[in-house]
Amino acid sequence: MAHMKTCEFSPRLYSLRQTSLRRTSLGQTSLGSTFLYILALLAVLLSGSGSFAQASKTAHPAAKPVAEPVPSVYPAHEGFVDGNGVMIYYYTLGRGKPLLIVHGGPGASHDYFLPYLLPLARHNELVFIDERGSGRSQKLEDASKYTIENMVEDVEAVRRGLNLGKISLLGHSYGGALAQAYALKYQKNLSHLILASTWSSTKELNRVFVQMKEKMPTELRDRINKMEAITWSPPGAKDTSPTCTKIAPTLTTIPSPPEI
Repeated sequence: MAHMKTCEFSPRLYSLRQTSLRRTSLGQTSLGSTFLYILALLAVLLSGSGSFAQASKTAHPAAKPVAEPVPSVYPAHEGFVDGNGVMIYYYTLGRGKPLLIVHGGPGASHDYFLPYLLPLARHNELVFIDERGSGRSQKLEDASKYTIENMVEDVEAVRRGLNLGKISLLGHSYGGALAQAYALKYQKNLSHLILASTWSSTKELNRVFVQMKEKMPTELRDRINKMEAITWSPPGAKDTSPTCTKIAPTLTTIPSPPEI
């Protein structure tokens, strides 16, 4: 006869086994939850890495490297303005309020101002012009068109053509007489008038020239009289073609602006 082993039911043993199973189940659940929590935390940190990095920088700002000063650049521009049928050359340089500069002569050009006036370009837009018949501007066959009144209109044409608005106007030598004539007609367009080594009356200046000639040695005076009587040609000219007009003799007798 087979012997059968009888397993007796023990309430206490059952309770211990149930407790053990429950603990094992809880432990597995706890580990799974922790793992999911870590994954979620990593996702949040990764998605907000920019903000986190920004917050880190704000909390601990990095020392900024010392930047080297950037050199200032002042582009130059040139061109021509058609002033009343005459092509007037201009050259601009710098930043700031416009400073228009008229040269001496008559018959010179703006070239002798450079490089001496370059420092002004740091605070002003320098506008150089060559007056009609001078430098790179158009030469005229009709010498009667070389008058201070016409040159005043040339300056105004450049001001309007370049849309300069109110300008400071600097005139040197003969350019000072031109600047004064411009100021008398177009004062509303000026913020400043700057006169350098100039005069206020061409008539009076010519009278002084006559007195100076009278005191010169005869040989020198005769040479000057001969030069004033012939057709004047720009320096370096090889002939007396129509482009080499009588600029100088005409301008020495131009009507002067009213006395200031």
